[in-house]
Amino acid sequence: MSKIRYLTQDNAGKKLRRSVPQALRELAGKSAWTLRVDSLSYTEIKKRANIFAVDTDHEIEKLRGKKRLAEQQKIDGLASEIATDNAEFYFTKFEAEQLALLYFHQKEQLTKANDGYATSYSDTKFDELLEDARWDLENALKASSGEVSDPTELPHSRIRGKAVKLLIERNYFNKDWVYEGKRLVIPSELRQSDAFVELCGLLERADVELASRRKDAIETRRWPQLADHFFQPSLQANFEPKKPIPTIAEVVAQFKAYKEKKIDPDSLKAFNIPIRAMMEEWGERTPITDISVGMCDDMALFFVSIPSHVTQHYGDMTIRKAIETYEAKNGPAGRYDAATLHIRRLKAVFEFARRRRMIEENPAEFLEVEPPVRKKMHEKKYVGYHPFTLEELRTLFNQPLYTGCRDDEYGFTTPGPHIIRRHRYWAQLIALWTGMRMGEVLQMEKGEVRQEGDIWYFAVTDEEQVSFDPVTYVKSVKNKNAVRDVPVHPVLVRLGLIDWVKGCTTHRLFPEAKPAKNGKLSSVYTKRANTLLRSAGIWQNRKKVFHSLRGNFTDALRAGRVDKEYREAMQGWEAQKSMDSEYGKGHKIRILHEEISKAHIEGLDLSHLYPENIKGKLEPIEK
Repeated sequence: MSKIRYLTQDNAGKKLRRSVPQALRELAGKSAWTLRVDSLSYTEIKKRANIFAVDTDHEIEKLRGKKRLAEQQKIDGLASEIATDNAEFYFTKFEAEQLALLYFHQKEQLTKANDGYATSYSDTKFDELLEDARWDLENALKASSGEVSDPTELPHSRIRGKAVKLLIERNYFNKDWVYEGKRLVIPSELRQSDAFVELCGLLERADVELASRRKDAIETRRWPQLADHFFQPSLQANFEPKKPIPTIAEVVAQFKAYKEKKIDPDSLKAFNIPIRAMMEEWGERTPITDISVGMCDDMALFFVSIPSHVTQHYGDMTIRKAIETYEAKNGPAGRYDAATLHIRRLKAVFEFARRRRMIEENPAEFLEVEPPVRKKMHEKKYVGYHPFTLEELRTLFNQPLYTGCRDDEYGFTTPGPHIIRRHRYWAQLIALWTGMRMGEVLQMEKGEVRQEGDIWYFAVTDEEQVSFDPVTYVKSVKNKNAVRDVPVHPVLVRLGLIDWVKGCTTHRLFPEAKPAKNGKLSSVYTKRANTLLRSAGIWQNRKKVFHSLRGNFTDALRAGRVDKEYREAMQGWEAQKSMDSEYGKGHKIRILHEEISKAHIEGLDLSHLYPENIKGKLEPIEK
C-alpha cells in the first residue's frame, strides 16, 4: 500500500496533520491542522486525506491573500501616514513646486478678499500704503537673495516657519514633530531635504512676486500684471495642486500589486532583477517622469553585464558591485539573451505606468540590445521536440508502471504485483493516440468523454462540467483553437479506456493530479513524466519529453495518409472551426473518427496492456 499523505500517529491513534507555513501561523492562530481518522478504513482515510489536502490548500491560499492584503495596506498607508519624530521625512521637488503655487494662490486670494489691489485711495492713505508695500518688497528681495541682518542666521531662516506650517496643513507630518512647546525645532532630515530647501526658495520667490504686485497696484492704481510666470497657474480661482508624480518605488509597488493578481509567483519573480536594477541605478525616489530614453539605453547595456544567478552568488552586493567583481575575475558577462528578457520586463513596467497615465510615453518602448555579429560556423540544427522512436515507445510501455509495479506513487519504477490505472498510467497512452497536450489530459472530466451514436470522443474545453474550486485549480487551454473534439482512437478503446471511464466515481478523471503554486497541473506532472522517461533511459532535455508523444501522433496520422485538414482539426489548430460550420457536430465526429482510425504506429504492440492480459494485476483504486 502506498503511503497516505499527511497521515501520522500518536498515543491517541491515527490522525491527518499538516503544518501551517511558518509565515502564516500568526494569522492562522495555530501551528498545524489536524483531523482524527482512528475508526476509518485505509480506503476511507485515503479519501479523507485527499479532501484534507484540498481544504488545507484552500486555507493556505486564503491566509496568503490576507497577508498580501495586510502588507499592501501597510505600503499604501506609508504615503499618507503622518510622520513621527523617528520617521524619515520625504517629499519631492515636484511637490515643493505645487505647494509653492498653493501658497501663492492662498495669499493672492486673501489680498483680493481684503481689497489689497484697490485702485482708489485718499492721498494720506496712499502714501502709507505705498511705503508699507515698498518696505515689504525690500524685505522679500533681501530674503530671496540670501541677505541676512544677523550673521548667525542661515539661508531661508525667515521663511522656514511658513514652509513648515504649509507642510503641516497638507498633512506631510505632525505638528509635534517640529515644535517643542511653541518653539520651532526643525529635524535634520527635514532641514537637509533638497525638496524642503527648494520649497523655502520658492516661497521666498512667491513673497517677492506678491509684494511686487501689491506695490505696482498702489503705484499705478491699476490691476497688477504677473511678472514671474511660474505662478501663472495660481491665478486661477479654482486652483488645486497637481498630484505628485509617482516615484520609481511607488510605480513598482503598484505594478507588483497588479501583477500578483494576473500571474503566478514564479513568473512575478522574473521581474526581480530588472526592478532591482531600476531601484539601484536610478534611485527609488526618482520620479518616473525623469527616466529618459537615453537612461533606458544605458540600462540595456547594464543588463548585458549582469552575471547569472547574481542574487545567489553575490549576496548583499549591489548589482553594479557584483558586475565589477565578476568582470575582475572572468571578464564581461555578455549575457545578451538574458538582457533581452530583462528589457521585455522593463518595458512592461513602463507600459503599466503609461496605461495608468503616470507618464505620457514609454521610454523603453523601442529598447533592444543586439549581440555582436558572429560568423556562422554550421547550419542551424533542428530545434524542438523529437518524436520517440519505435524502440523507445516499446521501452516506455514495458516499464514497471505498465507491466507491474509496487505502487504508482514512489514505487512506480520498481517491479511489483500491481498495475494501477490512474493519471500516470493513462496520460502517456492518451497523448500518444489523440495528440492531446498534458494539461488537456490531466484536467479532463468524466462528462467530457462523450458519445455520438456509437462513437466516443473527448470534448477538450476550458469550461468546468462541475463546480471547481477556483482557489485550488482553474481549467484552461492553450488558445481558443485548442477547444475541440477528438475521437477516442480504437487502440484506446481496446486498452479498456472507455470501460475504465464508465467505472470512475469522481467528476475529474484524474483527481490525483494536483496543481503547482502557479495553478497548473502540468507543472507537477512534467516532473513525474520526466522521471518515468529517465527510468526508461529515453529522456533527453528539451528533445525527448512528454510532448514528444504529440509528435508521434502526428507521424501516426501521416502514416495513415490522413489529410492535413483533419490532422489540424484533431491537434487543436484552426481547421476544426471550418469543419464545425461545414459538417455539423455529429457528421464531423464521424468523419474525424474515420480519419483517426487510420493512424497507426507500425511495429508497436500494446497487447500486453489489454484488460484480459492484465486482469490479475489490476489494483482497484477508489478515488
